Amino acid sequence: MAKGMGGAMDLVSSVKKIIVLMNLTDKFGDKKFRRIVDLPVTGQRCVSLLVTDQAVFEFTPNGVLLREVSKGLTVENIRQLTDVEFIVSDKLGVLEENLSKYEPGSGDDDIFA
Repeated sequence: MAKGMGGAMDLVSSVKKIIVLMNLTDKFGDKKFRRIVDLPVTGQRCVSLLVTDQAVFEFTPNGVLLREVSKGLTVENIRQLTDVEFIVSDKLGVLEENLSKYEPGSGDDDIFA
């Protein structure tokens, strides 16, 4: 969590895609990607992509899609580390050395357009 006042509301209201970068768990191993949030929500359903240290998730009209998992982890490992129901991509990728191989679709990828 970034402390202090910022421009989060401006960000979520003025761009097409929001990409969130965070750890999947906190320093105690507790789940951070959860169905119900404890903190105030800046914008609902505005995140396009969630990139964590252990997985990459895309938010689609059909639900949350698991795109990639870290090398050495399984889908079941990721299910145990989240509180969110997700579907698994047919083309599930592997994060190697924290470098995502995810390539956005052929749609408009300009996040500032």
